Amino acid sequence: MRLNKKSLLSFLFGWCVIVSALMFSIKAWALNPNFYISLYDRMDLAEDLSVSKADLNASIILLLDYLDGKASSIDRTMKIAGKEQAVFDAKEKRHMVDVKALYQHALWTGRIAGGIGILLFVLLMHSKNGLAFLTKGLLGASFCFFIFVSFLALWMATDFTDFWIHFHGIFFQNQDWLLTPGKDFMIDMLPEMVFEKLVVSIVLSFLVILIVLNLFCVFYQIRKAPIGFEVEE
Repeated sequence: MRLNKKSLLSFLFGWCVIVSALMFSIKAWALNPNFYISLYDRMDLAEDLSVSKADLNASIILLLDYLDGKASSIDRTMKIAGKEQAVFDAKEKRHMVDVKALYQHALWTGRIAGGIGILLFVLLMHSKNGLAFLTKGLLGASFCFFIFVSFLALWMATDFTDFWIHFHGIFFQNQDWLLTPGKDFMIDMLPEMVFEKLVVSIVLSFLVILIVLNLFCVFYQIRKAPIGFEVEE
């Protein structure tokens, strides 16, 4: 493999690592019921919504199990303000079908990226100066990604609501995601504050992974990589 092919493959490897790390962070936080339950306790959300803590916690666990394919539906009832009723209406159920499809597609994208990344790692590690190319490829991909993330971070920090609206507009083709607080229980149990903290948690954990990997890459490039390895024949 000559310069251009190795460099291209190592850059692709870098993007595979980024996508895999991002999906790992999303799954670790977005599908973690303890994240939501601890927030609910701090917010006293059950009391604000006139439901029991047990019912509120059971509702979020059901949603997460549905997204993860562990539950076939989100049908359940509970007492809201002392009245037994369905937790989620038809519109909310339709929206969760879309959310589940989006999540499952993203999960498979992460798995495919992980598989390709492993193949590229094995391929390049069995070639001359393989680790030097791999670390440089990850650094290059991370630099491009950080430029994109910096834009998103600035957007979220200045107007998270606008960011969240545009996010839904891009990924959902209908208006089922436009839920009404006080009418749709799903948006009541998942207010903007919860989503904001979720996004921040995902981003921070993802950045920790990426920073650690990039620090190793910088160390290797400075201390271990052969001088001029990029122009090898």
